[in-house]
Amino acid sequence: MAALSKPHSLIWYVAPTYRQAKELMWKPLKELVPKNYIKSKNETDLSMVLVNDSEIKLKGADNADALRGLGLDFIVYDESAFQGKYVWDVTQPALSDKLGKALWITTPSGYNWFYDLVMENKDKRDQSWGYHHFTTMEGGNVPEEELERAKRDMDPRMFRQEYLADFMSLSGRVYYAFDRDKNSVDLSDSLKLAQDGKTTVYVGQDFNVSPGACVFAIKRDGVVHVIGDLEVHNSNTALMAEEIRRRFPKNPIMVFPDPAGASRKTSAGYGVTDFTILQQAGFQVYPSTSKYSVSDRINTVNTALCNAADERHVLFHNGGTTTRIQKSLDGFTYLENTSIPDPKSPLVHISDALGYMLMILTPIAPSMRRIDVTGA
Repeated sequence: MAALSKPHSLIWYVAPTYRQAKELMWKPLKELVPKNYIKSKNETDLSMVLVNDSEIKLKGADNADALRGLGLDFIVYDESAFQGKYVWDVTQPALSDKLGKALWITTPSGYNWFYDLVMENKDKRDQSWGYHHFTTMEGGNVPEEELERAKRDMDPRMFRQEYLADFMSLSGRVYYAFDRDKNSVDLSDSLKLAQDGKTTVYVGQDFNVSPGACVFAIKRDGVVHVIGDLEVHNSNTALMAEEIRRRFPKNPIMVFPDPAGASRKTSAGYGVTDFTILQQAGFQVYPSTSKYSVSDRINTVNTALCNAADERHVLFHNGGTTTRIQKSLDGFTYLENTSIPDPKSPLVHISDALGYMLMILTPIAPSMRRIDVTGA
C-alpha cells in the first residue's frame, strides 16, 4: 500500500537477519502483489519494482551500517525489539530525508530500547504515533489447545512475553521460577531408592577446577528428583568421578556434562579428555549434541522449575543434601542492567551442572534432539 500510494517511493522491510527477511517475507510478498502491478523483481537482492516505479527491498539488520544512505519513504521493522537501537539510529535519518514513516512489529524482549520507545510515545497525543497491542489469542491464528500446550512447555515469564506480548524484565534472579516452598520438598523415599544400588542415578556435571560441581538425581513419574549435590575445590575430573562412585558404589551412573568436556582436559594425561575419564570410571556420558545458547539452558531450567501451567518437573530434597544447588537457584543473578548471568559468581557452576542435566531430561526446544535413556 505504501509503495502504490506514492510513485518512485523506496520501501524497506527489515528483519533481524537477511536470511530471516528472505524466509519470512520474500515468498509472501510475491504472492501478495498482483503480477500486473510488478514491473520487475530481483531474486538475488530481494527487491521488487512496481509499475509506478516504486521499489520494495528486503534487508537484514545484521549488517546495520549497510542500511545507511538513500532517503526512504517507509520502513517495516519486523521483530524490531531484537534488532537493537543502532538499527533505528542509522535508518531514522533516511526517513527524515523524505518525511517517511515507520512500522515496528515485534514480540517484546524485556525492558530494552524498544520498551523505552513504546513508553515514550504510546500515550502521546501526537497523532504521528500509534501503538497497538495484541496477544496471540487475539490474533486468531493459533488454536486454544496449542496455547495450552505452550503453557506446559514454557516458563511463565517466557509465555507472557511470547504469547501475551508482555514486557518482562530479565534483570535480577536468573532462576526466578525456583520457589523453596514448592520446589523444595521431602524426597526421603527417592533418596532411599537411589541408595538401593539398582536405580539409575543421573549426574549433571560442570567441569571446573575450583570448584568442580555436580548434582545427583533420579527420575520418578516424569519428575526429576534432585537428591544431592557436590562441590569440590582444587579438584579435577578424576577425583570427582571417584567421589561420585563412592557415593553410589553399585548404581548405574549416567552423566550429563558440560559439552566442552569432549575436548577439555582438567586432569588428564596427553590425549585423554574429561569425557574419557568419566567413561573409564564406568559411567555413561550423555552430553547435549545440539548447539544452544546460555539463555536456552536458563529457559529450560526455569521451565522445569515451574512452567506457565504451574507444573513443576524438578524437585529438590529438603533434608540438607541439596543446600548448594538451592542456594544457587535462590541467589544467582544477572549483571546489573543486563541479561548476562554473572560469570564471576561462586553460584554459577552448580546451577550450570543442573542445567546440563535438564537440557537432556526435560528439554523444551523443539529443534533440540531428545536422547532417550534407560529409566528416564
